Amino acid sequence: MVIELQNVTKVYDGSEQPALADVSLRIEKGEFCLLTGPSGAGKSTLLRLLFCALKPSQGEVILHDQALSQLKRDDIPLLRREIGVVFQDFKLLPHLTVYENTALTLEVRGTPQVEIDRKVKELLIQVGLGHRLNHRCEQLSGGEQQRVAIARALIGDPFILLCDEPTGNLDPERSKDIMELLLSANARGSTVIVATHDPTLINNYQRRILRLDEGVLTSS
Repeated sequence: MVIELQNVTKVYDGSEQPALADVSLRIEKGEFCLLTGPSGAGKSTLLRLLFCALKPSQGEVILHDQALSQLKRDDIPLLRREIGVVFQDFKLLPHLTVYENTALTLEVRGTPQVEIDRKVKELLIQVGLGHRLNHRCEQLSGGEQQRVAIARALIGDPFILLCDEPTGNLDPERSKDIMELLLSANARGSTVIVATHDPTLINNYQRRILRLDEGVLTSS
């Protein structure tokens, strides 16, 4: 087991309706899960809890047999190095180039520059951005920024890969290419959770379905 939620509830300040309500869930190492449900169902909240960007109001989140409530603040950045995340709003550094944004994960780990250069260029070619290496991210379209975010999440072969609507800004052909990259990461050992409300992805990729409705896990 790599991920476990035990009776997790999350209520945001100022809200009476929980974003997540008594969610219990186990995901084994190497699984590929599609997290679905309508807008506002709690998908992003669940991913943010797994990334330690939020704390549950009640219950416990466990990663690698480590209860996140027991983590010291200094331990959180170390844990996040093992997690690749594709955010809905990308969270790229706009003044850095495509290459620089993608390389950050490996630089933090102290990866040799020769290896960084090889991996970054290979992956950016795979996501269709080989010709954009030296462009600043603020110069890119929304779809191009989405692909940089995906490349940044994949570059470190993360133990856990969390993707929040990773194909939301992409055309069908590019979406297929991105899904194949995520499946390849899964084949290499990453546990993958993809949040999506795209029925095409759900129908085309027969994977475990996790469904949220108004914060309640209705299918797992």
